[in-house]
Amino acid sequence: MSSKGEIAFLSRLAQPHITVITNIGESHLLDLGSREAIADAKCEIIEGATGDSVLFYNGDEPLLEERLTPLSQKQSFGANSKNDFYPEDISTGTDGMTFTVSEHELFIPILGEHNILNALAAIGVAREFNMSWQEIRIGLSQAKLTNMRNELIKGAHGEYILSDAYNASPSSMRAAIKLMQDLKNFNRKIAVLGDMLELGDDEIDYHREIGAFLDPNEIDMLYTYGDLGWYIAEGAMPHFKTEQICHFADKNALIEALQNQVQANDLVLFKASRGMRFEEIIEKLA
Repeated sequence: MSSKGEIAFLSRLAQPHITVITNIGESHLLDLGSREAIADAKCEIIEGATGDSVLFYNGDEPLLEERLTPLSQKQSFGANSKNDFYPEDISTGTDGMTFTVSEHELFIPILGEHNILNALAAIGVAREFNMSWQEIRIGLSQAKLTNMRNELIKGAHGEYILSDAYNASPSSMRAAIKLMQDLKNFNRKIAVLGDMLELGDDEIDYHREIGAFLDPNEIDMLYTYGDLGWYIAEGAMPHFKTEQICHFADKNALIEALQNQVQANDLVLFKASRGMRFEEIIEKLA
């Protein structure tokens, strides 16, 4: 199905006067070629808007802001206070995140500040349907993600496995790394990163940028895997010590190295595209 056809189909499933556009990532670059084209495709959903339609959108994304300016019935959500819905007093624990919206304290049993933005979209829609803050509080506290999305699992050596290997793009990779860096009270932090697939002509640059994004003051070891994973290691080399980086072309060798390396109370992040099948590694450790 084409992107336009898919969006039209989803639009028919949604409530007729509520439309939500979250973010512009890189997941469809191979098909659409640029983030601008992705933004154009996502904004096609408003072509079916009626007079009483209300649009909720990520106000932190300039590509959306410039395309949605003509619309009158719209509300924004995002990280900063220019938006209609934004979070304050964010606190991250191993069981989830607490934050405040419009002086109401809320909790989601999900890790990753990017998931607070998803919660903000839900909050905006709920308020449009006149749901009370108490109803919203209860609903968010029961939120669940599918497997391999920011799951925190106890490993066989007493380590903690942060499994976020359902899929990967540069945006979600950076979000997972930031989450790992924000989590505290662990002995060491080990990032296990693999190929991000279907990124188009600039895929090597995207992988190098992830390596450059890693903070050696927050991450003790970097293990990379796959043909493109090598470029993550290459991007990290200028600011990591040589002994902090290991690249693997063989998955079994990576598993063996991790089994010999990880210790109790280490935090180990797994992040790669679904095609890299990182669940095979996670199962061996867990």
